[in-house]
Amino acid sequence: MMSHNQPYYSHYDKRTGKTKQLEVHLQEVAEAARNSVPPFLHFDVVNSEQIQRLLELQGYFHDLGKYTDYFQNYLVYDRRSNYQNHAHVSAVLFYRYMIDGFADVGIDERMKDILYFLFYVMIRKHHNKLSTDGLFHLEDLPTMQSEIAEQTKNLHAKGKILSQVYGISEQDIQRLLRNAESTLEDKKFMRSVKRIQMHHAHERWYFLMIYCFSQLVDKDKSSAADLVKRDRSMLHPQLVSEYIQVKNQNQNSEINDARERARRTVLSQIDRISDQDLHTIRICTLTAPTGIGKTLTSLQAALRLNERLCQKYGYAPKIITAIPFINIIEQTKQDYAEVLKNRGILNIHHRLSDKRLVEYGSKDREIPIEKSMLEVESWEGDVVLTTFVQLFQSLLTGNNAKLKKINKLAGSIVILDEVQSIPEKYMPLVGAIIIKMADYFGTRFILMSATQPFLLEMGQRLLEHVNRKLPTCIHETTDQPGVIQLLPDYAEYYKLETRTKLIPSFHQIYTTDTFLDFFQQTWEDRSAVVVVNTINRCVALYQSMKERLEGQATVYHLSTNLIPKERKRVISEVKSRLQSGEAVVLISTQTIEAGVDLDFAVGYRDLAPLESIIQTAGRVNRNANRKDRDGKTLACPVYVVQLEKDHQWIYQLHHLDRTKKLLQQHEEINEPDYLEMIDTYYRQMADYLSQESIELWKDGVMSLHFEKISQFQLIPDDQSVVEVFVELDEEAERLADVYQMIRSVSELDIPFISDVIGESIPIGGDQRLSPYQRKALIDLLLSRMSEYMVQIRYSRFQQTKPLPFSIRGGVESSFYWVPRNQIEDYYHLEVGYGEVEEARMW
Repeated sequence: MMSHNQPYYSHYDKRTGKTKQLEVHLQEVAEAARNSVPPFLHFDVVNSEQIQRLLELQGYFHDLGKYTDYFQNYLVYDRRSNYQNHAHVSAVLFYRYMIDGFADVGIDERMKDILYFLFYVMIRKHHNKLSTDGLFHLEDLPTMQSEIAEQTKNLHAKGKILSQVYGISEQDIQRLLRNAESTLEDKKFMRSVKRIQMHHAHERWYFLMIYCFSQLVDKDKSSAADLVKRDRSMLHPQLVSEYIQVKNQNQNSEINDARERARRTVLSQIDRISDQDLHTIRICTLTAPTGIGKTLTSLQAALRLNERLCQKYGYAPKIITAIPFINIIEQTKQDYAEVLKNRGILNIHHRLSDKRLVEYGSKDREIPIEKSMLEVESWEGDVVLTTFVQLFQSLLTGNNAKLKKINKLAGSIVILDEVQSIPEKYMPLVGAIIIKMADYFGTRFILMSATQPFLLEMGQRLLEHVNRKLPTCIHETTDQPGVIQLLPDYAEYYKLETRTKLIPSFHQIYTTDTFLDFFQQTWEDRSAVVVVNTINRCVALYQSMKERLEGQATVYHLSTNLIPKERKRVISEVKSRLQSGEAVVLISTQTIEAGVDLDFAVGYRDLAPLESIIQTAGRVNRNANRKDRDGKTLACPVYVVQLEKDHQWIYQLHHLDRTKKLLQQHEEINEPDYLEMIDTYYRQMADYLSQESIELWKDGVMSLHFEKISQFQLIPDDQSVVEVFVELDEEAERLADVYQMIRSVSELDIPFISDVIGESIPIGGDQRLSPYQRKALIDLLLSRMSEYMVQIRYSRFQQTKPLPFSIRGGVESSFYWVPRNQIEDYYHLEVGYGEVEEARMW
């Protein structure tokens, strides 16, 4: 038995001697969670003040089980026991504390037992994935009951210290512990999940759970890592205006005028929102043609909205921008970095990012790498730039690490760029999520697109469809969030645009050779972009085109067959040649479609959904610099063709049927008419509710079935794909050396590692890395090594047979390896990895 005077620890590092007292940890988690609840958070059964109190109590109780001698002996002396686990007994004690009336939060009597049971689940699962499945298997019950009985028995001797921590008498502590012992015998308690699913099904429970669970996991990890709370910067909207002035100095004055008018209209819309409507208007849509400057305009609108909300509520929302694909994030990153370079913290978070906050306008400070990476993954910072995958697959999951950042969405302003990129089968689901996040979390959205889909309409239809089929239950509805169009006269901008025209060319189905003939008949020695549907076609066209146009134009290939570093090089070179007026032809997959700031004179697009065709058109005459003889903007052609059956590899046929029928009604479609065609296209789409969205919402979200929810994959996780590290240059070699060293050697060359990664690495007195530092460095290295990685299908893997990375130095890894001295055997600088086959492009 431990002495009453002996300290109780929540964390204890034997290597460094660093400790944290348990009472301090509980207080830090409780206060951090309570103080981070935004004033806009509200559920129909519990308001923001009640949630503050519940989160505070959750924080105080989540590690109560660490007061047992079993846990303390395990933590300090490595003495293992069947009773060392702390989460379950902590969850049971929280439930008894609430249900037995030790704290009155003012919750509706009809909802108390459901709400407190859900908090029981969250505390019990806070070190694992969030799940309501298999909580009380009959075969496990005797063991669980025995554990709770033994742990509460041990805690009886801690009555005095628990009384001090929890502010109730020792007698009440003893009563609480006695009541906890019988909790797992309460059949009503153990049937709670079924009862919710059958009689009280409602999406509120899901959104409440992921928010509160996220708060607990986030604040628990932050306290354990001793993260220092960063002060938020108030970013003025004028920062964007100043940057735009510099950026647009040498650009077409006509297009700059249109961008400026659009920007001023958007800002005036934000300013026109009354103080009363400021609370209810949660969703803004920004529909405008490509090239109108939506990226910077939306950022300035978010900063202005932030400013107004701060003035009224004393709360400054975080700004979170999500972009469809990693490969198009670079341009936005550059713009954001320039805007924030004078002040503020920019957080770039995606699979290939460096996992370091970019801090501007403050003194340099040494932050250990493992802490900085935790900050990035927790979405700390003033502005977060991330991807749709990071956002939506963190909202629809039970994964502990992914859910950690979700609490940061509450009260934030979220910009969703290119929302038409969301797969059609998930549009109703994503629309419903946006509506409910705006409602429950108080999240403000700016939905941006040149081809604004009927996302909200589909989301509302899904909610109505599922709610009609609900059993009779307590079903209090909440007000739908208000919606405002930030560019109400957006149709006028389409009418003014005469940069491009679509020319459907379906009179024949093309092969590579016949398409090249067609290309040469229509090209006229201009800069051109050709967007196809498969890597195989992309490489074949590139090789043939390069041969045919030798001496006439510089031809480039762009696809995910190239490593990311080489893709960036290609885009940079193409942009430079275009700006110098050279004849450039780019053969690309969909990698080029959105967000890449390139400007060609003519475009060619293999058959694809309408939104993809419009995106390709956005890379043609983008800056309206091409004029006819009268000085008017020239409508540059974008030819839409069909290259054999390539489209069937990546698109569902009904998408293409809809597109083809619309296009075939015209010989050519001028840009002012795009909007009407887009509207028709999405109206037809909105009539259809996908079964995937219905099932994920009804059987997943409404039923708190996290295993079902985790089936959501915005980008399918293709198990047949293998990653290959291409050791292309000296930088790749050094990264691989460091990765190998950290994975295999206890005594590390710290100066060499610091030089390679460009970071100083603080180490302990024994000159060794902690497990957390080692893991953080491995994660950082993998993100940088990803610049040299290409994904290949298993069939190609069997044909090319790259080497296991373990051959390099004995370190086992999930990826394979192309050595520097064998590059020519596996990788071509122009077309990428190995032999190419028909493959999907994600």
